[in-house]
Amino acid sequence: QFQVVTLPLFLPAMLPAMLLRTCLLAAATGAVAMEMYCPEASDLQFDYNDGGGILLDQGWEITDGARVSTKASFNLLGGYVEFVMDVSKSHPGVNTNVYSSFPNLTNEGYRGTDDYCDGQGPSEPSPYWCLEQDYIETNGPMLLASTWHTVERGSTRDDGMFGCDHHGCGAEHHFLSSGCTPTNSTPEPVIDSSHPFKLRAAFSESGEMTILISQGAVSLEVTEFSHWDGSKPGSDDHEVVKRYMEEQGAVILSSQWTGWVPGNECPLGSSGAASTNGSHFAIYDLTLHGSVLRGSATKCDLTKDETSPTSPTTTTDEMSASPSSSAAWSILLASCLQSVMALA
Repeated sequence: QFQVVTLPLFLPAMLPAMLLRTCLLAAATGAVAMEMYCPEASDLQFDYNDGGGILLDQGWEITDGARVSTKASFNLLGGYVEFVMDVSKSHPGVNTNVYSSFPNLTNEGYRGTDDYCDGQGPSEPSPYWCLEQDYIETNGPMLLASTWHTVERGSTRDDGMFGCDHHGCGAEHHFLSSGCTPTNSTPEPVIDSSHPFKLRAAFSESGEMTILISQGAVSLEVTEFSHWDGSKPGSDDHEVVKRYMEEQGAVILSSQWTGWVPGNECPLGSSGAASTNGSHFAIYDLTLHGSVLRGSATKCDLTKDETSPTSPTTTTDEMSASPSSSAAWSILLASCLQSVMALA
């Protein structure tokens, strides 16, 4: 829905057509403003659920093997995704995670396993490669990792290095009392996995991802991402993120499984546990600051509380904007028209 602006009858004849079109496009662009989203349980789904997981407003709980996903995809450039994670009941050697992938979607949004893709493709369960960004993968309550997967499997960069491929450019950090053997390069652990912690994955307008984990007065910024060949995320990787955010949008996913975990120095090694065996973790207070690209999601009611759900907004079909954003873009349009009139 676009705001109707009444122009003097003589104005179109006076304005250069190109400049007038620029102003009108600016008004249209304002219909897809950044919003705060607090997904309700109805905005979420299980791709599969083998252990009795449950969906909550702004979160979920997973026991044994399962994968949760948002039905919408989001452009988070200039924004972030934030949540509280509790891995206190997870088991060593079990991979618990929250990440995003960027599948090809219709306006209906993400439909589950039929639409799934990740940075390991083309291989089961991903039929093709797509950008994947792992906000957090844990080795149960022992260790965490954050990883970029911006380079298609099997390709190399111009300098002959693999870059952030299916192995990824990652950064690892031990939890307090992790039970893993620290190395000289291991940062001092500060996050206690026996209690919940908050994670925010923020994105610059250019596509750079930063991870901040906090717990009470303690915080950990996850940096120094690198590939085993020495590659690090750079401007080319940022551009990949920017393009996928603008064209596909990030689907938020979260799963629990066995077969690989971060932390070779931890008990059971990188192969991890043989089974999930009742391992449990939970996500609460999921909040996103961005815009919906495909599907729909519930906005936060900022008049009540920053994380209180309100009615859903589907930007793909309805192109609706909040009163505050509409007003802001009306001011921008008026300013734009004034500038054009001054040049006429």
